[in-house]
Amino acid sequence: LSTTALFVSGDHGMRALWRLFRPNVALARAGLLVADTAGRIDLTRTRALSPNGYWVSVNRTAWKGGIVPPGEEASVLRDAEQALLAARGVDGAPVVTRIFRATEHDSLGLGGPVGGDLYYEVGPGYRWTSSARGLVVDSITDAGANHGFPSVSPDMYTVFCAEGVAFPPRRIRPARTIDVAPTVAEWLGIAPPVTAKGRSLLREVGGGR
Repeated sequence: LSTTALFVSGDHGMRALWRLFRPNVALARAGLLVADTAGRIDLTRTRALSPNGYWVSVNRTAWKGGIVPPGEEASVLRDAEQALLAARGVDGAPVVTRIFRATEHDSLGLGGPVGGDLYYEVGPGYRWTSSARGLVVDSITDAGANHGFPSVSPDMYTVFCAEGVAFPPRRIRPARTIDVAPTVAEWLGIAPPVTAKGRSLLREVGGGR
């Protein structure tokens, strides 16, 4: 039927991984983090840390037991950035290829009351860990794939497909997940959700009527 359509989408892409990055070890080498021989972080002597491997937070006095006063937060962030950007792989290439400060890139959904201060993009093949023991960069034997990298990375884009008589074979520009609901709503002839922030791609996929 000409009025029947199937829309398929996802929420993220995937990236192949075969190398390991330990940001907490990089912070420790820069003198910003202290850990014991078991890799347990000593927050009474640590100025910046990565609680999950994904971001870096300043151990500010606003936290319970934090040690960095407000006047020193900016310098700790600068030192943490330098520590991450200084990390190199066995090939000599930078491990961290881009830094995002949450206060400057809130459009990416970063930060918030339970988020971090610094986020980062890494080179091809790297996944991260919160481990504070070992080498800054390591190889891994269990190569695989994962998501959770910055949403602006091309391999984090997802798919958006429309199938039906009204949709001729074609490719369109990369779609955003927030465009899916407005597109389907227009096909159905109804108003998009009141909270929708994207725009309809119906005419681009060939389903305009």
